[in-house]
Amino acid sequence: MLVKRAVSASSQTGTRSEPSSTFDPVHNAAGPDADGLSITVSGGLTFAHRESPQALDILLSRADTLLYEAKNSGRNRIVSSNA
Repeated sequence: MLVKRAVSASSQTGTRSEPSSTFDPVHNAAGPDADGLSITVSGGLTFAHRESPQALDILLSRADTLLYEAKNSGRNRIVSSNA
């Protein structure tokens, strides 16, 4: 949950799916030359508006639905909705 965070106007229009950040490989205790672990992030992002407040369970349910939409559309995606 992001409280009182500024979000660019472009991320608030409609529903979108886009690549998010990837992280550098995480190396295990065997050292940097050993096979690493690549981490990607998928997420669901929805917005709450003061003008039309909604219950927390509705917001979390919407974000959860968007999370699974992101996972089903491929790795490393954030799906957002301004609904």
